[in-house]
Amino acid sequence: MGKKTSYVAPEAHVLMPSDGEINGAANLSDQELAAYLQSEATKKACEQYRVKEGYCVRELCGEGLVIPVSGDTIRENQMAILSPVGMFLWDRLEKGQTFGDLLTALLAEYDVSREEAVKDIEDFLSELDAHQYLVKEKEDVK
Repeated sequence: MGKKTSYVAPEAHVLMPSDGEINGAANLSDQELAAYLQSEATKKACEQYRVKEGYCVRELCGEGLVIPVSGDTIRENQMAILSPVGMFLWDRLEKGQTFGDLLTALLAEYDVSREEAVKDIEDFLSELDAHQYLVKEKEDVK
């Protein structure tokens, strides 16, 4: 097994006009947020996450710039900047991945604890979902 890449938490900084409400999650207490995340755990096991079509990513100075390129995404009037780990996850999300798939890939590639990876993936998916970059689909059970 080869040497793993050093780890820095994935980030997506969404750039958008300041006149809209972003997300009600910022108003939750730590306990309310923890309860919310726990209630979603069972749904997460059966969901496949995929980034919506209509975006392209261009690497710029080691980070990824997510650019809207189709009518629907252009009307959303936002772009995002992804950290290198964020680009790693985005690449997988373009093909569609479950939370477990993302976790397995991250642990195989980066020197990160399981607990940190779980939290960081949850935060990353939450950020993308809050800004409507994600499509959630039920995974086919065979």
